[in-house]
Amino acid sequence: DEAIEPLIKFLKQERQIYWPVRALRKILSEDEFSQRIGQVLRFHWENPPASSDPKSQLIRLLEDVQSPQLLENVKPFLEDEADDTRLASLDYLFSYPEEETRQAIFQCYLDSVDRPRVRGYILGVISERQWSVRGFRHKIEESLPAGYTISRDGKIKSVGQIHTQRE
Repeated sequence: DEAIEPLIKFLKQERQIYWPVRALRKILSEDEFSQRIGQVLRFHWENPPASSDPKSQLIRLLEDVQSPQLLENVKPFLEDEADDTRLASLDYLFSYPEEETRQAIFQCYLDSVDRPRVRGYILGVISERQWSVRGFRHKIEESLPAGYTISRDGKIKSVGQIHTQRE
């Protein structure tokens, strides 16, 4: 218990956070861990560090921890100035069921006009997973880069790519 507050303080101030996060995972229950890391994420959102490394690294270290609180604390980072942070946030959101994250992910795509790396990543994943663009079709269709199209059933396809039916 004595280590928790110093570790949280460290996570708010330092760039290399792998081991402190691992220590917190061992010390805290999953609910407590989600709550504490959620606080750290909110802190970083409100007080952005000079480097995007701590934010990106922290989000990537959440890969196997899912909670409604963490999901809500990661979503704002889809608007982060750093592509690496947006990509880490997208990876985290893509680990949830489509219904829980699709709106935030599609909005990130639309908001990332000047970020081809982010847009390309989103297109690749939603194309691979065969997500429908319902509710976003018109806006996404207007912004698709060369090499992509939307099928009649509202799924993004890479032009010339052969898709096989998955069972």
